[in-house]
Amino acid sequence: MITLEQVITLFDAAENLPSKPSFEDFPVYVITDVIDEDKTVKWNRTEIKKRMAAREAEIERLQAAKKSAIQNAHSQVLEYISQQTGLSPNKAEILWDFVVSNYRTYRTGLWDRLDEFINLYNRLK
Repeated sequence: MITLEQVITLFDAAENLPSKPSFEDFPVYVITDVIDEDKTVKWNRTEIKKRMAAREAEIERLQAAKKSAIQNAHSQVLEYISQQTGLSPNKAEILWDFVVSNYRTYRTGLWDRLDEFINLYNRLK
Protein backbone atom coordinates (compact mmCIF):
# COMPACT_ATOMS: atom_id res chain seq x y z
CA MET A 1 0.00 0.00 0.00
CA ILE A 2 1.38 3.36 -1.00
CA THR A 3 1.02 6.35 1.30
CA LEU A 4 0.44 9.97 0.42
CA GLU A 5 3.87 10.84 1.83
CA GLN A 6 5.48 8.35 -0.56
CA VAL A 7 3.56 9.84 -3.49
CA ILE A 8 4.62 13.36 -2.51
CA THR A 9 8.25 12.24 -2.20
CA LEU A 10 8.11 10.62 -5.66
CA PHE A 11 6.60 13.74 -7.23
CA ASP A 12 9.09 16.08 -5.58
CA ALA A 13 12.02 13.90 -6.60
CA ALA A 14 10.76 13.66 -10.19
CA GLU A 15 10.09 17.38 -10.53
CA ASN A 16 13.48 18.25 -9.06
CA LEU A 17 15.41 16.14 -11.56
CA PRO A 18 17.43 18.35 -13.87
CA SER A 19 16.32 18.68 -17.48
CA LYS A 20 19.56 20.30 -18.60
CA PRO A 21 23.16 19.42 -17.72
CA SER A 22 25.35 21.69 -15.67
CA PHE A 23 27.38 24.27 -17.55
CA GLU A 24 30.55 22.95 -15.91
CA ASP A 25 30.04 19.47 -17.39
CA PHE A 26 28.52 20.56 -20.70
CA PRO A 27 29.29 24.20 -21.52
CA VAL A 28 27.20 26.03 -24.09
CA TYR A 29 29.14 26.83 -27.23
CA VAL A 30 28.59 28.94 -30.32
CA ILE A 31 29.94 27.57 -33.59
CA THR A 32 32.44 30.46 -33.82
CA ASP A 33 33.98 29.74 -30.39
CA VAL A 34 37.63 28.77 -30.25
CA ILE A 35 38.66 25.77 -28.14
CA ASP A 36 42.33 25.75 -29.00
CA GLU A 37 43.98 28.74 -30.63
CA ASP A 38 46.87 26.59 -31.82
CA LYS A 39 44.55 24.42 -33.92
CA THR A 40 42.92 25.24 -37.25
CA VAL A 41 39.53 26.88 -37.66
CA LYS A 42 38.23 23.64 -39.16
CA TRP A 43 39.41 21.62 -36.14
CA ASN A 44 37.82 24.12 -33.73
CA ARG A 45 34.49 24.05 -35.56
CA THR A 46 34.50 20.27 -35.68
CA GLU A 47 35.28 20.12 -31.96
CA ILE A 48 32.54 22.65 -31.19
CA LYS A 49 30.02 20.60 -33.21
CA LYS A 50 31.03 17.44 -31.28
CA ARG A 51 30.61 19.20 -27.94
CA MET A 52 27.29 20.73 -28.98
CA ALA A 53 26.04 17.29 -30.06
CA ALA A 54 27.19 15.78 -26.76
CA ARG A 55 25.32 18.48 -24.85
CA GLU A 56 22.15 17.91 -26.89
CA ALA A 57 22.40 14.14 -26.29
CA GLU A 58 22.75 14.77 -22.54
CA ILE A 59 19.74 17.10 -22.57
CA GLU A 60 17.68 14.43 -24.32
CA ARG A 61 18.82 11.79 -21.81
CA LEU A 62 18.02 14.00 -18.81
CA GLN A 63 14.62 14.99 -20.20
CA ALA A 64 13.74 11.35 -20.90
CA ALA A 65 14.74 10.37 -17.35
CA LYS A 66 12.67 13.20 -15.89
CA LYS A 67 9.67 12.34 -18.05
CA SER A 68 9.89 8.71 -16.99
CA ALA A 69 10.12 9.65 -13.29
CA ILE A 70 7.11 11.98 -13.62
CA GLN A 71 5.10 9.25 -15.37
CA ASN A 72 6.00 6.82 -12.58
CA ALA A 73 4.94 9.35 -9.94
CA HIS A 74 1.70 9.96 -11.86
CA SER A 75 0.90 6.24 -11.92
CA GLN A 76 1.65 6.04 -8.19
CA VAL A 77 -0.76 8.88 -7.39
CA LEU A 78 -3.46 7.14 -9.42
CA GLU A 79 -2.77 3.94 -7.50
CA TYR A 80 -3.02 5.89 -4.24
CA ILE A 81 -6.36 7.42 -5.25
CA SER A 82 -7.65 4.02 -6.37
CA GLN A 83 -6.67 2.31 -3.13
CA GLN A 84 -8.17 5.10 -1.03
CA THR A 85 -11.48 5.32 -2.92
CA GLY A 86 -11.95 2.08 -4.81
CA LEU A 87 -12.16 4.05 -8.07
CA SER A 88 -10.90 2.55 -11.31
CA PRO A 89 -7.63 4.02 -12.63
CA ASN A 90 -9.59 5.95 -15.30
CA LYS A 91 -11.88 7.54 -12.73
CA ALA A 92 -8.94 8.16 -10.39
CA GLU A 93 -7.30 10.07 -13.24
CA ILE A 94 -10.40 12.24 -13.65
CA LEU A 95 -10.23 13.15 -9.95
CA TRP A 96 -6.48 13.79 -10.15
CA ASP A 97 -6.84 15.95 -13.28
CA PHE A 98 -9.53 18.03 -11.58
CA VAL A 99 -7.41 18.61 -8.48
CA VAL A 100 -4.31 19.46 -10.53
CA SER A 101 -6.12 21.82 -12.90
CA ASN A 102 -7.70 23.72 -10.01
CA TYR A 103 -5.01 23.67 -7.33
CA ARG A 104 -1.63 23.17 -9.05
CA THR A 105 -0.43 26.70 -8.35
CA TYR A 106 -0.79 26.11 -4.62
CA ARG A 107 1.91 23.39 -4.64
CA THR A 108 1.60 22.27 -0.99
CA GLY A 109 -2.15 22.83 -1.04
CA LEU A 110 -2.46 20.43 -3.97
CA TRP A 111 -1.92 17.42 -1.73
CA ASP A 112 -4.27 18.77 0.94
CA ARG A 113 -6.97 19.32 -1.69
CA LEU A 114 -6.44 15.81 -3.03
CA ASP A 115 -6.96 14.34 0.43
CA GLU A 116 -10.03 16.53 0.93
CA PHE A 117 -11.57 15.30 -2.32
CA ILE A 118 -10.77 11.69 -1.44
CA ASN A 119 -12.41 12.14 1.96
CA LEU A 120 -15.42 13.85 0.37
CA TYR A 121 -15.79 11.04 -2.15
CA ASN A 122 -15.59 8.40 0.59
CA ARG A 123 -18.27 10.19 2.64
CA LEU A 124 -20.56 10.35 -0.40
CA LYS A 125 -20.26 6.63 -1.15
